[in-house]
Amino acid sequence: MGIAGWRLKCIALSGTRIRGTLLMSASPRTKLIAGIILIAAFAAGAWLLWRQVDERMTTGPQYRVELDDIELHPQQPPWIETDIRAEVFQQLSARGPLSLLDDALAVDVAEAFAAHRWVEQVEQVRKSHPSRVTVNVTYRRPVCLVELPDATGGRRIAVDRGAVVLPGAGTLEDRLPVLVGVRVPPAGPIGQPWGDPVVLGGAEVAAAVRPYVPLWGVTRIIPSRAPAAGVGEGIEYALLCVDGTRIIWGPAPGDAPPSEPEADRKVTRLKSFFQQRTEQGPIDIDVRRLPDGE
Repeated sequence: MGIAGWRLKCIALSGTRIRGTLLMSASPRTKLIAGIILIAAFAAGAWLLWRQVDERMTTGPQYRVELDDIELHPQQPPWIETDIRAEVFQQLSARGPLSLLDDALAVDVAEAFAAHRWVEQVEQVRKSHPSRVTVNVTYRRPVCLVELPDATGGRRIAVDRGAVVLPGAGTLEDRLPVLVGVRVPPAGPIGQPWGDPVVLGGAEVAAAVRPYVPLWGVTRIIPSRAPAAGVGEGIEYALLCVDGTRIIWGPAPGDAPPSEPEADRKVTRLKSFFQQRTEQGPIDIDVRRLPDGE
């Protein structure tokens, strides 16, 4: 090394000593600021590194949730013709890959299924490893068709027990009783309540007798008097059977006064009546006056 090189090295070493001396001789305030800057720089670097590691972990294939990793219980009933699981997964994955390590996954899955038009309630969402998400739901089940007058298209629209408007009832449609005498079209789209108390009352009656509709041959649910549009108070319902038999039901279960027999009690009376019935031909039956069955 030449003389010039030695001189440069000595100057560099001298500069290092000077900086060290300056730092050692700095005020406590300067040292504090320098320390804060170093800690902040370290924390920022660590955060960026963790973000990269965390992203690799949460999006790794071993933790990724695909369509086949979502289990729906109970299985989708036959009257639902659309694929609920596939529709919900498409909605969720539109925001990015689903990861089992995502703390919000269970909540997001529950909310997405609860918003589906065929799901009445999400009972539970469970995550397990390897990637598996189990969703327990209660499905909406059509209980009757609501017939609209010709002025609104003459359509028949399926509803569940809460008068929520449903898509086509599929395999059940030919076996559902028809609620007639409705004047008000649905207030909202599919998946939303009809918005008419007359429809709600008819749906409640239909739900109460649903298991026995084929056995008793129930084809129509009829408001016993022509109601004013949108008014359900004081409305009574009758069931018309295929042989012309007319069952006077009375008020809907949700509107029944304390003096009215409960819906379960009415059903028990009707079961006993039809089991013991011997005469043929149409008759009128007031379920409120039937004796209690055993």
